[in-house]
Amino acid sequence: MLAELETGTLEALLMTPTRLSTVMSLSSFWTFMRTSLRVVLYLAIGAFVLDVNLSRANFPGACLVIGLTITALAGYGIFSAGCVLIFKKMNPINFLVNGASNFLAGVYFPVGVLPLWLQKFSLLVPLTYFPWRGCARRS
Repeated sequence: MLAELETGTLEALLMTPTRLSTVMSLSSFWTFMRTSLRVVLYLAIGAFVLDVNLSRANFPGACLVIGLTITALAGYGIFSAGCVLIFKKMNPINFLVNGASNFLAGVYFPVGVLPLWLQKFSLLVPLTYFPWRGCARRS
């Protein structure tokens, strides 16, 4: 839905005879499916091109953590989408919260290099527990 708002096609989309619930649920489903396909593509590139060893990966555990992460961040996503709908442009709060979350979660560097007081804040960020660690190259 946000892509339609940004490109100016939201009004045209909502004027179709399709029910609003169908439009909203399928646009969300499409976003989840597209992201899931990207994750599978990244894993395939990592396994076959970069020679990452995924033999000891815990895929059910990773799916559980991903599901919990999506659940924890869903409220933030709804808040961000609401800001875009209200202000009719991208949300600057989204930029700040994403940057702070990535910084505290260890996306750019390990959490262990942060000062101790900042490491305590990183424990509150759901993205900290996301399963991107632990994949080692094959020897």
